[in-house]
Amino acid sequence: MLEARSEQKRNKIVKVELTRQGMGSYPYLMPEPSSRSRRFVQTLSRAHEIGQFVRVRCINCNITRYYLPGDLLKLMGDIPFWDVERRMRCERCGRREFDVDILLPSAVQGVKIRIRRLVEVRMVRRVIWRDDL
Repeated sequence: MLEARSEQKRNKIVKVELTRQGMGSYPYLMPEPSSRSRRFVQTLSRAHEIGQFVRVRCINCNITRYYLPGDLLKLMGDIPFWDVERRMRCERCGRREFDVDILLPSAVQGVKIRIRRLVEVRMVRRVIWRDDL
């Protein structure tokens, strides 16, 4: 027999029978999972509702740009903000290596930030030919 404190019994000392290996028959020392430990997904639509900005910094050329989540939502759909880096390409260096973060600026910070706005989306149709012999 082993004495252990039980959360289910309001921290009363209870006797636990051991198996042949010297272990309890159930995991009595493991904490119970709480609903607070779950991480909720911050999507672009939620960030737009709250009024946050998406900060995208190119790791290669170290340029930082700020976007409205609503504009990115129109282009990419309702995805988590950390998936934005997979769908973007840097205009300077052409690479896809970004550091993406989401922020809610204060009033003073919001005035200083230059935000890139979506003006229009153009679809380019290219024709590629191949000669067969």
